[in-house]
Amino acid sequence: MKFDQVLEHLGEFGRYQKIIFFMVCLSAIPCTFHSMGNTFLSASPDHQCLYYTGQLYTAYDDQARCLYPADDKSYWSECKKYANLSITRPADYACTDEDVANYSVSGCDNGWIYDTKFYDSTVVTEWDLVCDKNSMKQLSKSIVLAGKLVGSLIFGQLSDISGRRIAFLISVVLSVVGSVATIFSPTFWCYCLMQFIVGVTASGMFIIALVMGTELVGASWRSFTGIAIQYFNSIGNMLLPVIAYGLRDWRKIEIVFCVTCFVFFSYYWLLPESARWLLTRGRVEEAKKIIQKAAVVNKVTLPPNLFQKLLEKKDDVMTKEKVVTKYSIIDLVRTPVLRKRSCNLLFSWFTNAMLYYGLSFQTESLGSSPYLSFFLAGLVEMPSYILAQLLLDRIGRKPILCGYMVFGGVVLLATIVIPEEGYETILLILVLTGKSCASGSYAVVYLYTAELYPTPIRNVAVGACSMISRIGAILAPYILLFGEVTSTAVSMTFFGIMSFIAGLLVVLLPETANTKLPETIKDAEHFTSPRNNIGGDSLGKTNTKPNEHGSREETSKL
Repeated sequence: MKFDQVLEHLGEFGRYQKIIFFMVCLSAIPCTFHSMGNTFLSASPDHQCLYYTGQLYTAYDDQARCLYPADDKSYWSECKKYANLSITRPADYACTDEDVANYSVSGCDNGWIYDTKFYDSTVVTEWDLVCDKNSMKQLSKSIVLAGKLVGSLIFGQLSDISGRRIAFLISVVLSVVGSVATIFSPTFWCYCLMQFIVGVTASGMFIIALVMGTELVGASWRSFTGIAIQYFNSIGNMLLPVIAYGLRDWRKIEIVFCVTCFVFFSYYWLLPESARWLLTRGRVEEAKKIIQKAAVVNKVTLPPNLFQKLLEKKDDVMTKEKVVTKYSIIDLVRTPVLRKRSCNLLFSWFTNAMLYYGLSFQTESLGSSPYLSFFLAGLVEMPSYILAQLLLDRIGRKPILCGYMVFGGVVLLATIVIPEEGYETILLILVLTGKSCASGSYAVVYLYTAELYPTPIRNVAVGACSMISRIGAILAPYILLFGEVTSTAVSMTFFGIMSFIAGLLVVLLPETANTKLPETIKDAEHFTSPRNNIGGDSLGKTNTKPNEHGSREETSKL
């Protein structure tokens, strides 16, 4: 007996599953804080060269004209000053056009002063990561994403071997440790190391939460749960700029991140193991206790012979486990069908992450306020999630994922014809639209991937795809940096082309709407459409019928 058959008696999404699902969804909020927090922790405010101690940032006016040469990127240079000026107080700000013409230019040998309009203190202002050190600012952003790459691999494997619950709790503990160490970082390199650790744990928490949420419910509710967790991600994106706006100091902001993770220590007592995972491991007695508790909370009566059937199948499960006792990332490409499927999904994840993080970071430089722009970038995720949730079971996962990525690519390519000067609002609208599409496709691909792979390698699959996606995410800040040096249109064009190609490739994947989850690698190998059978049971709501030759119909072998 498989867990989907247990759900027929327990209820596909009863009160017990709703409580546990809400609990794991909450973890998406601190994960978002850690993933996107460097947008504000390492924000780079406007700056100018320092002349004397106590000097305040000078507005772009006649006073600045006497101190700083003109610059192509801004009205007055942020990285150069006039040399050999004896400026010790504000009253010394005076010059004529003739004076300026005879001034020589030098770098900011005394340091910088920063505009405090939006930020009181950031990693950039504390360690002067500007001008020739500008790439280090991007490093502080990408280092978290590099951590998420490693975390995807480690925790995906760990949760399939040791269990979802223990892996989740380990990620919570390490997240708090990394966050506390970040607050007390004495140097920039120490800060980067701690942020790497935070990235590792944030990835672990999220992918485990997603998989646990998917494994809790039956086929008819998987699209809801797969998308619903993304609402909490969006809530985190909207709360982040609110927290940053209220505190405006990077260490204080990190303290809030730490406290939100600390709350999840309570899950040691509250969070149960995945009953579906326990059954695949032959640990029937442990699964039995969880199922019985769920039945009490759901107020249902289980058939008296239900657990007897589970025990009868225990030996069969253990026999299968002896064939492949430990599953790894190699199993994703061991068979021909899974190999092709995995390559397609890996490229889709790579592109989605690059778009999502790239467009999120890009909003900081658009609009009149970085806080408002980032809040809007989080807000526009909601419509894409709602639309996906309404249509996933009606038209399927594949059309939604393909549509989001292709349309998003077209929108981003449209930025090519929009001038950067004087059309900032239009550019912001287009980028936010692209971000909305990227958010929707990113949410769908998480659910889609979890449904395409069998239980023993489901977390390995999601972890491996998430790991590859982090490479795209790590590259995103540097693609934006290249756009700063050349033109924003260059980076947006690259994003648009990648999204368009990845969207078209999705057509080659099978549909998973209204199907039962595959529970063995053999199931996944034969799983090509909702019309196939898995283990002799019809998938989801769709009944299959033999064709005229007595065999069941199949569609694409990919």
